Amino acid sequence: MRQTIAEHFIQEGKTIGEKQGELKAKREDVLRIIQLRFHAVPPAMVKRIKLIRRVERLDNLLERVVIAKSISEIEMD
Repeated sequence: MRQTIAEHFIQEGKTIGEKQGELKAKREDVLRIIQLRFHAVPPAMVKRIKLIRRVERLDNLLERVVIAKSISEIEMD
């Protein structure tokens, strides 16, 4: 059965909303882990993390945060 145009746009909106929710949750996870491990997150780092728009980049950053011995070892590429 074919979707109507309205159904298509509703589905597209849901998909976009889910993606945005996933990005927000991952950003919050990364920031929380940095805070737990190093007791503070520099404002510049918070700003850069909030600008990340790809889940894969956040996943890679999360891995670097987990293995870093100090906050200065966390590379923000």
